[in-house]
Amino acid sequence: MTQAEKMFVVKASTMKLGAIRAHNLYSSMNGGAQYVHGTSDDFKNHTRDVNAFIGESDAQMLINKMENRKKYDMVFVPFTGIDNHRKCMTVGPGLLLIEDTEAYTWLLRSFMTAYEKQPIMIVTDQDRGMKLVIEEVLTESKHRLCMWHIMQKIPGKKSLEIGIF
Repeated sequence: MTQAEKMFVVKASTMKLGAIRAHNLYSSMNGGAQYVHGTSDDFKNHTRDVNAFIGESDAQMLINKMENRKKYDMVFVPFTGIDNHRKCMTVGPGLLLIEDTEAYTWLLRSFMTAYEKQPIMIVTDQDRGMKLVIEEVLTESKHRLCMWHIMQKIPGKKSLEIGIF
């Protein structure tokens, strides 16, 4: 098999396309099976070999990839929703170079372009810039503060109050 065919098998498997279907698709894209350097069994064997190489380290490979990208120093902003089963699900991600009102405005307007309907409620930390942008862009959404972030700040404030008395 050529390197291009091997890469096609890997990409097809990431899209949940089996080896036989990948072979059929690759054959039809190239004008027939006679123009493919591997059989469907070769495609299956390559998939098996890749899975054996990855083994149980696929999660670690993702972590390593993200660790290598830390040098980009970008802020990851996940958009998380709740599905019909009341389970959290990621609706979409955003990456920002800086956390300011201009960047937040761009991000929320892009989100609205993609989804058109405003969320019923949005929960954030206590970022003032984000609060202003939400009031401007998501006019129909209720803005709430994340209880976890509030609770993280309470111990510091409590000890400060005790020190004053």
